[in-house]
Amino acid sequence: MPDSAPPFADLQPVHYRIYPLREAVAVGVVVFLAIFFTTYFIYARAMDAQISEIRQSLLRTASVVRTLIDADEHAQFTKPEDEFTPEYEKALAPLVAAKKADPQITYLYTAILGTDGKVYFIYDVTPTPTDPNVEDTSVGVMQEYEEALQNPQIMQALREQTTVVSSEFYVDQWCPDGCISGYVPLFDDEKEKRFYGVLGLDIQSPDYFRRLEPIRRATNRAMVTGFFVAFVTGSMIWFLRRFILIVNQRRFALYKRASQAMREQTPRAGAETD
Repeated sequence: MPDSAPPFADLQPVHYRIYPLREAVAVGVVVFLAIFFTTYFIYARAMDAQISEIRQSLLRTASVVRTLIDADEHAQFTKPEDEFTPEYEKALAPLVAAKKADPQITYLYTAILGTDGKVYFIYDVTPTPTDPNVEDTSVGVMQEYEEALQNPQIMQALREQTTVVSSEFYVDQWCPDGCISGYVPLFDDEKEKRFYGVLGLDIQSPDYFRRLEPIRRATNRAMVTGFFVAFVTGSMIWFLRRFILIVNQRRFALYKRASQAMREQTPRAGAETD
């Protein structure tokens, strides 16, 4: 009688290639990179939108404020001593109120282009400090803007009689850390459009970046959250794959024991048959 093969002798266990740590790290990195690039894309779009909104808000505010300026009043201030007259204080009052309504505006002023090609200030709502220890950043009537060439936007607005907003920060004695400015032209007559100067609004870089800070904070929080999501996802992958590896190893060990037991029982069964 031929020897009968052990039952299930043709079955072989499958050796799965399971690397829990490598797989967990790989999945975690992929998840984090997906969150990182998605968050960065949203961050870049939000920053562009906010920066555009800051610049447009400068021009909108300037366009509203210029309606408060009377051309005839503006034209009568031609000497430095005019700054200390009641007429100047009265003319400046609406602009002072406008600046108080938007505290993020650092400087609000008007400027003209003289016959000598130089830039001169007329209105300036920055008060002269009474404390000698406080830096005086105000400008007087017909004070020359000596650093005008460092601010090409104001030169463009004056020469081309057009609306201009800064695309980059510029530095001068009033803005050592940099400023973003918006300029709108001033005309003395709606019909004839006789140009006589520009109205300027400045935002210093600290105030500028302060308005962008909420987006930066939200982005940082999203990045930290993304890291923890990637870490938790990787940990879950490691746990599951580790569990599968252990099950596979134990199944293989059980198969080896069963195979060895069947091999040991087969000769005895053959001997008993004889």
